[in-house]
Amino acid sequence: MKIAPALVPGLRPLAAEAPPKALDQAAREFEAIFLKQLLTSLERTTQGASGNAIYGSMVVDSMADAITRAGGLGLADEIQRSLSSQSRSSDGKS
Repeated sequence: MKIAPALVPGLRPLAAEAPPKALDQAAREFEAIFLKQLLTSLERTTQGASGNAIYGSMVVDSMADAITRAGGLGLADEIQRSLSSQSRSSDGKS
């Protein structure tokens, strides 16, 4: 999977300046946000009329965090790899 820098203004300069640790953290945080969105959609389909929306959102947050801590979906690794390779190619290293 490649993330096109042209689709996200300012992505290439930011990726080139970001240290690997910051890039890894940003990629993992993005994956956690993505998981929360997926799980929120799932939670909406399973909500009954009981009105447990508060507890449901807490469960969604906990599940997303647990999945991310356990290695996630692999999305963060792909994002980091893609941005790192784009950063190297923009520097003329690859």
